[in-house]
This record gives sequence, structure tokens and C-alpha cells, in this order.
Amino acid sequence: MIKVDSKKIEAYLNKKWRVKTCPMCGTNNLKIQKNIVELNEFDNEILPDGTQYARISAVPVICMNCGNVILVSAELSGIMPEE
Repeated sequence: MIKVDSKKIEAYLNKKWRVKTCPMCGTNNLKIQKNIVELNEFDNEILPDGTQYARISAVPVICMNCGNVILVSAELSGIMPEE
């Protein structure tokens, strides 16, 4: 699990998000998770040419009222730690 600098993601969201409420229920009880999750393209076939499937690294932001999950790209937001 990759941990993120919560101050860095908060600063990014404060700069980029005009509306800081849940798009589903309208409350402003959003919680930024402190880890990066990875979404992988699902495919049951193994490609013989070694083509890699798409991967997206993201930080979840969860509405504590309705459970809606908003994913923020770790790469585009600049919070992905250097390897």
C-alpha cells in the first residue's frame, strides 16, 4: 500500500475543485483516504505479445453521508511518490 501526503492532496483539491460537496447527496462531509489504490483493466485473456493492461492509480475521496467514492488520479494530481 502506498501512503500519500494528505496535505499535498488537500492542497491539490482545494486548488482544483470549485465545489467541495458530494455530487450525489450534496453534503460536504468528504474524507480523503491516505492511501493510493490501483484499478486494473479486467480481461480473462492473456495476450501473447506481452501487451500490458491499463492501470490507474488513484486516491479515493469518500462521502461519509452516502458512501459515494470519488477517485482522483495520483499521477495527474502530482501526489504519486517517486520510485
